[in-house]
Amino acid sequence: MLTAPAHAQHIQMPDAAEIQLGLEKLNVLGSVLYVAAHPDDENTAALAYFSKGRKLRTGYLSLTRGDGGQNLIGSERGAEIGIIRTQELLAARGVDSAEQYFSRAIDFGYSKTPEETLAFWGKEAVLADVVWVIRSFRPDVIVTRFPVERPSGHGHHTSSALLAREAFHAAGDPQRFPEQLDRVETWQAERLFWNGWRLSEAERAEAASVDVGEFDPLLGSSYSEIAAISRSMHKSQGFGAAGRRGTRYEYFKLVEGSLEDKDILSGIDTTWSRVPEGTTLGLKLAEIAERSSMACRLASIPGCGSICSAELAGEIGTVERFRGEASLALYLGMATLDNSSGKSRRSKPPRHVNTRAKAAMMIVVDHHRKLVPQSQRYYERKRAEGKKHNQAIRALGRHLCRVIFKMLSQNRPYRIDP
Repeated sequence: MLTAPAHAQHIQMPDAAEIQLGLEKLNVLGSVLYVAAHPDDENTAALAYFSKGRKLRTGYLSLTRGDGGQNLIGSERGAEIGIIRTQELLAARGVDSAEQYFSRAIDFGYSKTPEETLAFWGKEAVLADVVWVIRSFRPDVIVTRFPVERPSGHGHHTSSALLAREAFHAAGDPQRFPEQLDRVETWQAERLFWNGWRLSEAERAEAASVDVGEFDPLLGSSYSEIAAISRSMHKSQGFGAAGRRGTRYEYFKLVEGSLEDKDILSGIDTTWSRVPEGTTLGLKLAEIAERSSMACRLASIPGCGSICSAELAGEIGTVERFRGEASLALYLGMATLDNSSGKSRRSKPPRHVNTRAKAAMMIVVDHHRKLVPQSQRYYERKRAEGKKHNQAIRALGRHLCRVIFKMLSQNRPYRIDP
């Protein structure tokens, strides 16, 4: 069907942080569906926040594939630019981790009114597609990019909001589009919001809000920075923005349903307890996310927090792939190769260093020496010998690599050997 979720063909291997995020998302059952008219209408910052920050299953329904849009990178028009913009949407979802959906609606170019748009599209046919997506995706909350009651600059934009509002009710009504019910069940979302812009001060005070500029320490970026990369995938439209970090609020004005406080998911159970006999499974998944074997052992090292332990565990993989502690130290960037010539004493980094793991190790070692007196004394001794800070850190790191190799080989946590 046209409304089936679309997936990118090229799969990039996740790094350790993304694996950890995926484990944590297994224990969150809440979901949000974002609805708009075209590729590039979506608020990528909101999608990144919902998917990676709140760990919700997040989807974007673009009613069209952008067939009527401009093309700044080539001569393709009509269906051909629609294909290009479809791929740009899939690339964007590969960054913000939302799922992508479409309807059968055609982008026929600029439309002055929603009446014109819905007549051209065939309102009931496209409404059926939106209802199908809601019934199959089963969102707790639906968010529209455009409003119904005020101008949005395009008949397609207003139509997307009108269809989302009608589908919000129709999806839960067994009398509407009953031909779908042999494959999906009815579904009533809890709330419908408009992701508001140009709101008055009074409207902002009443709306739910989220800070999409918040920094995510696991991912090493703010959601706005992730969104900038995602939005830059819309190359045919010349879109893109510099990443921003720092407080930046997005507002969500309630359209349908009730809201207890300023949280769009207020009162909605997003845990496994919403599933019959699911509580036990939820506890097991939480334990897996918290105590992944290698990350847990690495986290026992003083100074090795959850982020660095997850990063190192993902990059090391398995200790059996290393011949010994020396090869592990080389891989983690804690060893150097002699590059001396004559009276000149120099060293150089080895070629096959995992730069992500090295960055994590440098952080771990620096924190570690501040927490463990023996390690601090060793660091100070190296500095007294004339080594620079990073050289002393790597020297201590080589010692810590020996400890890590023993820990992983013996399947034990950290301990200070007498």
